[in-house]
Amino acid sequence: MSPPAFAEAATARQKVRAAGLDPDHWYAVEYERALPPRAVRATCFWGDAIVLWRGDDGRVHALEDRCAHRQLPLSVGSVEDCGLACAYHGWAYDGGGRLTQVPHDRFGHPMPAAGVRSYPVRTRYGFVWLFPG
Repeated sequence: MSPPAFAEAATARQKVRAAGLDPDHWYAVEYERALPPRAVRATCFWGDAIVLWRGDDGRVHALEDRCAHRQLPLSVGSVEDCGLACAYHGWAYDGGGRLTQVPHDRFGHPMPAAGVRSYPVRTRYGFVWLFPG
């Protein structure tokens, strides 16, 4: 089913679709030069907050911009090796959104099964490309 015309769109989602944006495509969201090693940048697509970062290995990663612990933005965090650590309590995530470190004492409990959504991301033609679908 095709989206309604822009003038007839009733919701923000319908307006975005009428404008031609579809989550099942790749979109340039940042200049590649804006992500040197250990850099963290916040971006947004369709109202979804997304954090981009480049690890020490040079690879670019993209996650939803919230920590699974207290929901604070990961974009104010820091890169540790190839992962991203939240600035609040230091919970760290890998490029797939899996929790890799909880630095405070867990009182003998195992690592929580927490994580955040990850997005496919590539660098091409001087841009960082994101696939939000």
